Amino acid sequence: MTRKFILGTDFWTDCDDCVALRLLTRAVKAGEISLLGVAINACMEHSVASLVGFLRADGVPDVPVGLDRDATDYGGAPPYQKRLAERFAPDLSNTDAEDALSLYRRLLAESEDGEIELIEIGYPQVLAALLASEGDAYSP
Repeated sequence: MTRKFILGTDFWTDCDDCVALRLLTRAVKAGEISLLGVAINACMEHSVASLVGFLRADGVPDVPVGLDRDATDYGGAPPYQKRLAERFAPDLSNTDAEDALSLYRRLLAESEDGEIELIEIGYPQVLAALLASEGDAYSP
């Protein structure tokens, strides 16, 4: 059985998020894992478009991306984010992403065997909200 993952990331100004995402996309393309979704837990102007652009450029364009709409913008303007957004996802903005908590709940509810591994390399507020959340349209 292929291992399934959801990644939580701040996808901010440093390289840890890009490296982790690159490792995951390579494993997806090699058929070793399934990346069910990515949730962004820190927000900047080009967060969604740059992350979707990264996924498109890396050959895995169908991975859904969620955004914590209440996430903090810690400042900074990494040029790679604007460039990824402009080149690979000029059609997207932060408002186009699914809410990060809804993304988690939907993906977990859709899993047939319930075995999904969560990787968190950002801030934990979305995971905390998931643990504290009550039933919704996806799951009681």
